Amino acid sequence: MTAPEKGRWYWFKNWLHYHWLYLIVAAVVLWVGISWLANALHWGETLPDYQIAYVGKSSLPEDTARAIESAFAQYGEDLNGDGAVCVRLNQYVSDTEDKENASTYALAAQMQFLSDMNAEESYFLLLDDPAHFQLDYQALANWDGTPPGDSDYTAAGKTVCWADCPALAEADLGTYQTTVLGTTVTGENAELVENLYLGRRAFYEDAKAEKAARAREGAERLWQNLTKGANP
Repeated sequence: MTAPEKGRWYWFKNWLHYHWLYLIVAAVVLWVGISWLANALHWGETLPDYQIAYVGKSSLPEDTARAIESAFAQYGEDLNGDGAVCVRLNQYVSDTEDKENASTYALAAQMQFLSDMNAEESYFLLLDDPAHFQLDYQALANWDGTPPGDSDYTAAGKTVCWADCPALAEADLGTYQTTVLGTTVTGENAELVENLYLGRRAFYEDAKAEKAARAREGAERLWQNLTKGANP
């Protein structure tokens, strides 16, 4: 009697029995490669049209950060053509509850901010202490957008208080909710931002690429919209 012919399913199971590990490794490598490529090309990510660098001692609650982004977006435009006006607030905070490693956290925040400036990510600066900031970085532009002189480490005439900026002061920022030492705290976002200062970063060189030039021009238009009627 002739043995029945073994079908394709039999041969596939036999092959899989000896090669399943290779399939898993190949799948993992493929997944890692696709993930890396997606991150590199920003697939599925809404890229910001504008970025704000908040430099302060204490971090802002997430609700407050989102409210600030929305306030800016109301006066912005879709610079990258993706159909949405997106603003991103980047926080660089020096203080931490971990007192033993406070200097390390402060240095890390400083390095992150300098990397932001080098990459020209954030055009707008939101500060709790402009005078101290300018002494540290000399990164604030003059009110007319020109960079400060070599010996100019003052913040005078370079920023405007949030409360003195009509477009921002009139924004409905809503409330925030955060947890402090295990206790839920609720408050008004306006109370957290009214004493912050808005400035813009100084550029010491012309934009080297057309895309960067367009980004600067778009940010300049938003700056004019936000500061209309405000005096430094």
